[in-house]
Amino acid sequence: KRMSEDSMVTLTGYIVESLGKEMYLFKTADSSDTIEVEIEAEEWRNITADDKTLLKIVGEVDSEWGSNYIEVEFLKLVQ
Repeated sequence: KRMSEDSMVTLTGYIVESLGKEMYLFKTADSSDTIEVEIEAEEWRNITADDKTLLKIVGEVDSEWGSNYIEVEFLKLVQ
């Protein structure tokens, strides 16, 4: 949450809530931290996930209205 805009990040965790449109609340696997992520439809590539599905996301930190979120560029299931 404290990284500067346009920083690339890789996170592993869970989608815990849909916030509407393409926004989701993502909880990291190694802590209880959450951050909003934007996942466009084409990034899902037929992946179905719930709050128990471990995912790896790669994306770029973006900022809007003073808060950071991750614009996801790659999403995959972790097995």
